[in-house]
Amino acid sequence: MYEIWLAINIVWEVLVAHAATAVLLAVVFVALVVHAIARRGDWRAGWRWAWKSAVFAGVAAAIVLPSLTGASWSDLAYVVDWLLLVAIAAVVAAVVGALVWPLAAAVRAGGAARLEAHGRAAG
Repeated sequence: MYEIWLAINIVWEVLVAHAATAVLLAVVFVALVVHAIARRGDWRAGWRWAWKSAVFAGVAAAIVLPSLTGASWSDLAYVVDWLLLVAIAAVVAAVVGALVWPLAAAVRAGGAARLEAHGRAAG
């Protein structure tokens, strides 16, 4: 029971310590979504980039996070340790996916619009 309470306290302290970063990321996300909507983004094509980026970021986070905290792989002895590592890696993956999706959708819309304009100009 102590380990579960400790894990909940750790998560809470991380959330409180990084509240400003979370707000900034939320503002960036909303700005990217508005930008993608304004450009009539290709959300389906953007999703292809987003999930690949999210998986890569999640795996990279799971590999790198223990060393960033000063721990080693042998320090991950309890189920709670592994669950927190997986949860944090999943959050990193979700954030990367959420930021890449509207950005990729907007970029893909720009490319599609240029190709259409080029096709009309060429005849």
